[in-house]
Amino acid sequence: MKCGVNKSPERWADLMQGHLGPEEQASLEAHAETCEKCREERSRVYAVTRTLYELGEAPPPELSWEPLGIRIGWSVSSETRRRVREQERQRGWARWRVPVVLASGTLVAALSGVLLWREVRPHGTPGIDHAVAVPVAADVRPSSSRMDEPEPVPTAKPLEGIITLLAGAVHLDHDAIAIASGIKAGARIVTEEGRVAVQFGNRSGFLVDSGTTVELLQFDESAVELRVRGSVSAELVKRQPHQRFVVRAGSRFVEVRGTAFRVTEQYGALDVAVTRGRVTVSDDDGSVEVPAGSRIALAPGVRVAGVTPRRMMNVDAKELVDSVHVPLLPTWTSANEMRGSTAVLKVSAKPRVRVRVDGVQAGTGDLYLRKSPGRHLIEAGGLSRWVEAEAGGSTVTALAEERARSERPRQLDAQLSVVQRAIASCVGRVRKVDPLFSGEIVAEIGINADGTVGFVTAIQGTPERDVESCVLSVLRDGLTFPPGTKSTVRKRIRF
Repeated sequence: MKCGVNKSPERWADLMQGHLGPEEQASLEAHAETCEKCREERSRVYAVTRTLYELGEAPPPELSWEPLGIRIGWSVSSETRRRVREQERQRGWARWRVPVVLASGTLVAALSGVLLWREVRPHGTPGIDHAVAVPVAADVRPSSSRMDEPEPVPTAKPLEGIITLLAGAVHLDHDAIAIASGIKAGARIVTEEGRVAVQFGNRSGFLVDSGTTVELLQFDESAVELRVRGSVSAELVKRQPHQRFVVRAGSRFVEVRGTAFRVTEQYGALDVAVTRGRVTVSDDDGSVEVPAGSRIALAPGVRVAGVTPRRMMNVDAKELVDSVHVPLLPTWTSANEMRGSTAVLKVSAKPRVRVRVDGVQAGTGDLYLRKSPGRHLIEAGGLSRWVEAEAGGSTVTALAEERARSERPRQLDAQLSVVQRAIASCVGRVRKVDPLFSGEIVAEIGINADGTVGFVTAIQGTPERDVESCVLSVLRDGLTFPPGTKSTVRKRIRF
């Protein structure tokens, strides 16, 4: 059959190497079946290509490539010059015609084969400086599909969180949790009558309230996804563009970029409140943004689309800020390093007695709190105590009891009347400049069982630092007590 379409050798070479799409491959194959000329051309190209690949597998011949290239170039240029001279002379052409034609045809065929090899060699094969065949590396054969394989997707680095607060009965994967436990992907946290806080990055963590179950569906540097049944609060720094933080609550999703918020899910009902930043609440039908100072409440089965968040009253917002607070360490390196460079405070208190550490509400009753090394103020039941926390994971036990009857407050009142003149002298220097000056401080005095003063600290001071320092020195050096109970007494001193 006569071929009405001119198929270039390069197309058959591309077909052999798999460089054509499925439709074009099928079209060329179908055309070859109906066109004898193209079948022969295809066979010729395939034969040349296979020969060249077989040459690539063979060991290199003992040839000097540079002289060979020079000889081929010299031969070509000599033949050209000879033909020019023959044309000028116009003599004896018939005698040389056949040899010249045969030689030229042979040379052209050789060069055409080399040029065809340059066109059909696999992508990535080094270029050829001379008109010779260069062996092909074994890993670039046309049968190999590695060039078409997609680049592997890097795996996100897993996260590990550490516990910064532990109070009451909490379980991790069916076992009782410990303050030293590590939190990783796949973990399941259940708080029966307790609370636990987990930090997993710089100023980023979440707090699981009592009666809540949290599953860590994903926990790595690219995404944190929690499934929550109950109530969980979170504080996060702004996420990077490639990072996500998602709370899955029933059939709804709460996603944030960087914020402080609380999510409560109970039997299909959802309550989301935001104190900083904004969150997006979504389901299969739509989504809504909840800005700072707002909350959204959805009954079971209610769709998100069309629901408008409402602004919180100032009282509600203040209460929410206290409840959403997640105990976080000020710096972050890694979970292992943080365990070794921080300290654990163990606070013992009666049930339902509120415990404050460094002026911040920590919880009620017995609890563990991870803090930076140093001196910390623990308050509970109307009493307070300063404790020294050591680094390296050591536990400092601080006993905080409910207010008990003690003779020390009455004795302190009697002692203040003795040092009243010394306190007045502390204020006298300021009143010489400002006769109307007055003020007060709230001091805590730790009295040991032998009657000595253990410490004196200003819980509430005065702008006049010289006056405050002077008054504390009078209390520290001028008070004397008889042996009795060990107690800490808080006293407001006006002047």
